[in-house]
Amino acid sequence: MLDDFELGAATSAYTNNEVCEDCADLEADELLACQDRCRSSQDPTDYDKPLPAELIPGGRCGGRYALHVETQAFHQWGGVVGFKLGAGFDASAYDGVAFWGRIAWGTRAVLRASVLDPETDATYLDPDTGEALCEEDNTLDVFQEACDPFGGYTILNGDWQLFLVPFEEMRQRGYGHVSAELDLSQLRQVSLEYGMGSWDFWVDDLALYRKAAP
Repeated sequence: MLDDFELGAATSAYTNNEVCEDCADLEADELLACQDRCRSSQDPTDYDKPLPAELIPGGRCGGRYALHVETQAFHQWGGVVGFKLGAGFDASAYDGVAFWGRIAWGTRAVLRASVLDPETDATYLDPDTGEALCEEDNTLDVFQEACDPFGGYTILNGDWQLFLVPFEEMRQRGYGHVSAELDLSQLRQVSLEYGMGSWDFWVDDLALYRKAAP
């Protein structure tokens, strides 16, 4: 289990969305207005630490809290909820990522579950060179070296469902730095990515899973 949110918050998670990107280099008086735009575009946002969980109306299988993400209409790349695993977690004994999820009717439905390993995480520094193996930015200047995490897609609906995304079916999206294979021995983050459009979705009991022995 990576997070069941039953403490009323996501213990090791963060959010990021496209509206926040232009806030970093602003002066103090302009930064406040930019932060307000961030808060109005997505709830919760990266400014909420820790990310608050929300009571599930009516509960779910004995659970009381889940992560509830609501956004306005994104028009560039969307947003992400990331769950950090520290310097590297050995997930070799696991088969994939599992979570329970649902959406509000009428919103976007396709979430991408992705994972970061050393070759797809810009914060990882090669011990031999001291440099990252991929670039966090994916502008045209560094597009071929941009970080392109492995992932797989899920389609949510208005009912709570369990989603399993096998590691063996995860693929890069085809831009940026090409990795030969996913390094399960050093997973650094599990993320849920959401693209353009408006979103209103719930996520609960995010975990790594393994198949039962035959």
